[in-house]
Amino acid sequence: MDRKYVVRLPDEQAVFQHFLDSIRNIRVDESRGSPSPYKPMVLYVVLEGIGNGTISANQIPFSYIREHFQQLARDHEINAEAQQAAYAYYHLKNDLLWMLCYKNPLQRIQPPASVQSIEQLVDCATLQDRYWHVLKGHPERCREAQSILQSRFADGTRRHSFWWVNQGQTWSQESEGSFIWAPQQNDQGQSFYHWENVGRVRRGDIIFHYNDGQIRAVSTAVQDAYDAPKPVSFPESRWNDLGRRSDLHFEYLSREIPRDHIAPAIRDLQLPYSPINGSGTVNQGYLFELNDAAAREIAQHIQLEGLSPALADVFRRLLGSQPVPPTPLRSRTTPMDNVILYGPPGTGKTFHTSQLAVELCDGRAEMDNELVQRRYRQLIDEGRVAFVTFHQSYGYEEFVEGIRPVLVSDDDRTETENISYECRAGVFKRLCLLAKATRSSRRETANIDLDDIAIWKMSLGDSNDPSEDRVYDEAIENGFLLLGYGDGLDYTNCDNRDEVLARLRTKKEAESNDYAVTAVNALKNQMSVGDLVIVSEGLTKFRAIGLVEGEYQFLGREYYPQARRVKWLAVFDESLPTETIMGQQFSQATIYQINRSKLKLDALRQLIARDPDDRQEAPRFVLVIDEINRGNISKILGELITLIESDKRLGRNSHPTGASRLEYKELRRVLAV
Repeated sequence: MDRKYVVRLPDEQAVFQHFLDSIRNIRVDESRGSPSPYKPMVLYVVLEGIGNGTISANQIPFSYIREHFQQLARDHEINAEAQQAAYAYYHLKNDLLWMLCYKNPLQRIQPPASVQSIEQLVDCATLQDRYWHVLKGHPERCREAQSILQSRFADGTRRHSFWWVNQGQTWSQESEGSFIWAPQQNDQGQSFYHWENVGRVRRGDIIFHYNDGQIRAVSTAVQDAYDAPKPVSFPESRWNDLGRRSDLHFEYLSREIPRDHIAPAIRDLQLPYSPINGSGTVNQGYLFELNDAAAREIAQHIQLEGLSPALADVFRRLLGSQPVPPTPLRSRTTPMDNVILYGPPGTGKTFHTSQLAVELCDGRAEMDNELVQRRYRQLIDEGRVAFVTFHQSYGYEEFVEGIRPVLVSDDDRTETENISYECRAGVFKRLCLLAKATRSSRRETANIDLDDIAIWKMSLGDSNDPSEDRVYDEAIENGFLLLGYGDGLDYTNCDNRDEVLARLRTKKEAESNDYAVTAVNALKNQMSVGDLVIVSEGLTKFRAIGLVEGEYQFLGREYYPQARRVKWLAVFDESLPTETIMGQQFSQATIYQINRSKLKLDALRQLIARDPDDRQEAPRFVLVIDEINRGNISKILGELITLIESDKRLGRNSHPTGASRLEYKELRRVLAV
């Protein structure tokens, strides 16, 4: 029987690291105006008590917190009283760090929490057992965690500033590099306030990026601005080489905001130094400070679901709504096969799928969202993660497989195309086939740099003619590429297309555009040792990948006599869809060099990367299903609904003979939202 959830006991250092990650991500409360880091302060007090032995049992009464919290606030000149301590004491349970023990389980606090309700109803708070065990008796760990929390005091007591930056000729350099930069002076020694503003940017500030008539991105300053030389990627200008720079975390908007949607409202605010002038157009200048009212006019046009939770919460507070609590996620120490995220709209379910997908594939994920997104995109490019959205019109044909029209020509010599129909794999079957392919029979391996070689498509026999199956079988068995064109002639001494044509004319009349000339010349003269060859099966599948190892050979026979030696890197038990490695289907031609821009190189690398003798775990694959509740499940899954029960899958004792011809047991990880 498959186990969907397997509990693995982690070592102490891993648990402590998880605790540090958790406290780094505690939300600083801003619900009452200026940010006030009450929760980090409460945890700081708790760690102080654990570290010095004052708290000797995992029972933390509010009376202890109240006394030491107020002293900490006085020491750091933070305006906080017992009520703020009660608020944090109650809400820390939402960060999955501790739980409250009630005096009477039937009498619980109804938010908002108050000092009186905490003292009357709550006996104590208890840390998660695993955190308590790695902290108790380890004052050095408590001090390390306290240093992280103390940094939140300084960061949490300053409000966000909002900025508008105009980016014209430097947009591509600054957006790709995630920064803004302005000179301190021009070549005449002049300075301007909108340049000097860059030096005022502080960590946590929010910048709206204007380019080409619209707000295209929003960013967060990751550190205070600093002096920096002009970036080498910038164009030549009359600017001074010394300037000021702010490094940013960029988030591109899913829907850009045209200037006309926001300019009239910002103009009417009559800011002292406004990015919008009286005519509703953009003022010349670089960086302009916005007040909350101007920032609010922009924020109301932003689709918050496309932003990181932290930035989305900044805008929710700006717009007067409450921040969305973080979606509780299963601990990284517990591996998962099938996961369902559920909750009301806007709680970050879809946003969290990228992090969970990375965790499911790699076993872990970085805490930095930028690094998570980078790895998530890489996994998609490799074909290891697929994303699909269910809706009422979505069905079996799109998800599993269905008949699709394709354009084909009669043969290699004509450009006339006809419509044909074939069964095409859907997103689920494609991912399953790719997962299965990583466990396919592999003949040999090689270190290949796909950036420096040509990649070819070649047919080995006519896949629609059963009598030519032996061509493919012979090629795989003996390590050859075989070509039937050339009328049985030897082209060993033909070093260019003209010589190939002349040789062919010794046996028959041939025109310069005869495809036999094209095919033989490609195999003999254009293909090189070290090139990669993808063996097709029809126009929509491929079944092997090889590395060219030898020069042209003539086999001295009538039947497929043209050959080259090849090392088979991957031979697939079941052919894969071309969508796995290309953005389109193959062309009808027997042999041609593939346009690199059409290839998914990361996915191709994934198919030829593993050593067949490597005993490490095979790569994991994840399917993310968004809006799973909106689809008609029986219509989408069809007969596969039987296989939801793992013991009914192919290869299991309870598998009913003939119940399903589809081998979809390879994909073990499904993430539904």
